[in-house]
Amino acid sequence: MLLTLDDFKEDVGRSPETRQFNILLLGMSNSGKTHWAKLLARTFGYKHIEFDGLMGNSEEIADLIRNISGQDEAERMGRYFGMPWEPGFQEKEDGYLAVEGRLMSKEYGPGSILDLTGSAIYIPDQLARIAQTGLVIHLATSQEARGKIIAEMLKDYVNKPKPVCWNGIFNQKAGETGEEALKRCYPLLVSSREELYKRFSNITLPYHVHKALTSAEDFMQAVYRQLEAKK
Repeated sequence: MLLTLDDFKEDVGRSPETRQFNILLLGMSNSGKTHWAKLLARTFGYKHIEFDGLMGNSEEIADLIRNISGQDEAERMGRYFGMPWEPGFQEKEDGYLAVEGRLMSKEYGPGSILDLTGSAIYIPDQLARIAQTGLVIHLATSQEARGKIIAEMLKDYVNKPKPVCWNGIFNQKAGETGEEALKRCYPLLVSSREELYKRFSNITLPYHVHKALTSAEDFMQAVYRQLEAKK
């Protein structure tokens, strides 16, 4: 929901146990969602709900990745997913989104920061419902940042993979290797996701804004300015 500036500031100023709304963060992997969620939770007394962790520890996925090596749940899930051109990938993506939809259908808060996965936009009904519990903030990426993210993602697919849902955007042309298709399709994935993040969010913090912030207080002031501009 789009809270007014006054209503949001009043809720932030409440004691944690009396808050009426949540804060929801949307954005690409590596956009800074978890960094800011942890900092805001620690500074203002919110409960941090990290959906990557919930996914990895869910009964369905925990069983699937139990014997897969990795430094954390996200890496183990990424290794389970494999590459988007490999047999069975689509079935794994469908199963992942089914679990994510179930977790998003639960009640969280009020007084929580919901650190959503990058694929939450592919479950529109549940995202629209959970968005009604508070203020949805999109952490945008810039064109320059997208190039860096693409390079990091391609590297991480080999060294430290994360689960990536493609929603039908990945396709492999005749004579094209999987790696070549990945490099061609990932910019399309990022662009399409950014549009969906904006559509489901109440406010967007531009890349140059949130990357320049150094504290939770600064972050909250940036949110206030965006809400002020909505008046």
